[in-house]
Amino acid sequence: MDKNETPRTSRLWAIFTAMALTALAAGCVHLAPEGASAGSRGAVFRYHGQAESVCVAGDFNGWSKHADCLGREGEDWSLALALEPGRYRYGLSFDGLAPVPDPAGTLLEEDGFGGQNSVLVVR
Repeated sequence: MDKNETPRTSRLWAIFTAMALTALAAGCVHLAPEGASAGSRGAVFRYHGQAESVCVAGDFNGWSKHADCLGREGEDWSLALALEPGRYRYGLSFDGLAPVPDPAGTLLEEDGFGGQNSVLVVR
């Protein structure tokens, strides 16, 4: 346990890790070191860095900046979402600001407003 961890967050992280490993073993979710990765029934979003909050906004949640927020463990952030197969546009919202492309994302497309969105494909 590091200096920023409490026994409760340590237990929650252990539970989340166990759930993620179970999903990985079942082939439901593929883990990536950073950024979004897609599995057969969902995705795991990851970010490493400093922020007060990190949330994912996209086609799958009506572009809500507050609906799907990543959990924090030090400077590591993650969120597993169950998503139906398909192609999704998304961005990350840092500290409640407008979503921006995922810094670790590899697939981008124009958003029609002069910016870009990250793209995630769930098979």
